[in-house]
Amino acid sequence: MAEESQEPKTENAPAKKSVTIKRVQIGLNVIIQIAVMIVIVGMVNYFSFHHFKRFDRTRDQKYVLSEQTKQVLAGLQKPVTAIVFFSSGSEVYADVVALLREYEYASKTKFKTEVVDPYRNFTRARALQDRYKFGQNDNVVILDYEGKSKFVEAADMAEVDNSGIMMGQPPVVKAFKGEQSMTSALLELTEEKQSKIYITAGHGELELNAASLTVAATGPETMKGLATYVARQNIKTGTLKLADVEKVPDDARALLILAPKFDFTEREMTLLREYWERKGRVFVSLETGPAMERLADFFVDNGIRPQDDRIVRLVTLPGNVTGILREVSAAIQPGHPITKRLGNVNLQFMGKTQSIYLDQQRAKPLGISLTPLIEVVEKSYHGETENAGGDGAPIFFDAKKDHTVPLAVAVAVEKGALADKRVSVDTSRMVVVGNGDFLRDSALTEAGLDFTLAGVNWLLNREELIAIAPKERKTFALNLTDEQMAQILLSVVFGVPGLVALCGLLAWWQRRN
Repeated sequence: MAEESQEPKTENAPAKKSVTIKRVQIGLNVIIQIAVMIVIVGMVNYFSFHHFKRFDRTRDQKYVLSEQTKQVLAGLQKPVTAIVFFSSGSEVYADVVALLREYEYASKTKFKTEVVDPYRNFTRARALQDRYKFGQNDNVVILDYEGKSKFVEAADMAEVDNSGIMMGQPPVVKAFKGEQSMTSALLELTEEKQSKIYITAGHGELELNAASLTVAATGPETMKGLATYVARQNIKTGTLKLADVEKVPDDARALLILAPKFDFTEREMTLLREYWERKGRVFVSLETGPAMERLADFFVDNGIRPQDDRIVRLVTLPGNVTGILREVSAAIQPGHPITKRLGNVNLQFMGKTQSIYLDQQRAKPLGISLTPLIEVVEKSYHGETENAGGDGAPIFFDAKKDHTVPLAVAVAVEKGALADKRVSVDTSRMVVVGNGDFLRDSALTEAGLDFTLAGVNWLLNREELIAIAPKERKTFALNLTDEQMAQILLSVVFGVPGLVALCGLLAWWQRRN
C-alpha cells in the first residue's frame, strides 16, 4: 500500500491574513497633504513678497544704493514716476533701468518706473513728447512729482572716453553716474526751498559759481568738477564780496572761503563774526604761506589754530639718500556725521598742506566742540616749520620746532550744541581744511569730493546726505594656467558626472539590501 506523501508542516507558522486596502483613507491623506503643501507654499510666497531682502553679490557692488539715495527715497511724501524714454541701443540703457528698479524696491511703492521705447510704442511716445516738450531722439529719464517734472539726460549719467574715436573705435563708458544725477534731480523736485551758499571773493580765492558749469576750461585754477556736484546737490551758489555789503545776506545758508591769498580787513572780519554768532555756517580751505593774522585770530577764538607749517614726509631713496615727499596721504577719521561713511579712507592732498592745532581746553568753556576729521598718522610725516614755504632749503626733522603726528588736516567746529544728542538745536558750524589745492580740478579726488560734499551737507543740516561717487566700469579678466584649465576640464567632464553616478549606485545598493 503506497504511503501518501505529505509535506512537512512547520510548527508555529503564522496564519495568512487578508489585507484590506483602505482606499478612502489613503485618498483623504493625499488630499490633506496636497492642501497642506499648497498652504505652505502660499505662506512662503506671501512672506517673501512682503518681507523680502535683496543682496548684491557683484564684485563692485554695482546695484547697491548709497545712504543718501535711501534717505531721499524714505522721505518721499508723494509718489514719484520715472519715465525712461530711451532707445534700447543706448550705452547706459541697461544700467539706467536696473538702477531705477533698485529705486522702486528701496522706496516701498513710492517710486514707480515706466519704460517707453519710442520705436515700438508710438502712441505713448507722442503723448509724452506733447506733454513734456522734448524731441523724439532724446534719451532722457523724466521724473514727475506732484505735477513738477525734471529731466535727466543720458549724457549726464555717464563719463565717456572718446579718445578712440580718431582710431575708429566707439566711445567707451568709463563710469556710470546715474545715481548721482537721479538723486540730485529728486532732491530738486522734493525739497521745498533750494539752499543757497555764498563763496567769498576779493582775497584771491578760488571761484565756484554758475559760470564754472559752462566754461570749458580745464586748467589747474578751475573747480568745474566741484561746482557740478554742488549744483547736483540742489544747492545754489553765489559770489559775496564782504567789502561791498552791510552784512552777510539773510538767505546765506553757508559761506565758503576757498584758498584766500590775502587777509580779510577788520570790517570784513566784523561781518564774518556777526554771521558766525547768528548760527552761521562756514567752510574754509587754507593755503600754507600767506599771513592771515585776522582770520587766524577768528580761528583761535573758536579753539583752533592753523600752525603755519608744511606737512612733509622724509623717505630713504636708493643710495641712502634722503628724499622729501610733499604730497600728503591722510586718513579720514570716523565718529562724526561728515565722516561716518568715509571712516578709514585715505585722502591724497596735493600742493601745500598745513596742520591745525585743536585747543580743547580753550574751546570747552566756550561751549565749542572740536573734532578732527582728517589726520596724518604715519610716523614718517612731520610738520616742517623752518621751511614751510618750500623754498629749496634743506629739510630735516627738528624735535624742538617741528610738529609730530598725529597732525590734524581738517577739523569740525560746532558752537552751541547740547550734550544730549537727542535734542536738536541750531548751532554755529565750521569746517576748516589746511589745504587749498585739493578742490581744484587737477587735484580733486573721489575721496576729496565725497568729504567736501558731506561737509557742505553737514553745514546745511543735511547730516543724512553724503556724496555719491561714480561707479567705475572695471574690466575683470580671469587668467588661468594650462594646469588649472586641465583641472577644470577633469572636474566638469568626469568629476561631476562621476559623483552623480556614485550617488545613484549607493542608492541602488541600499534599496537592494
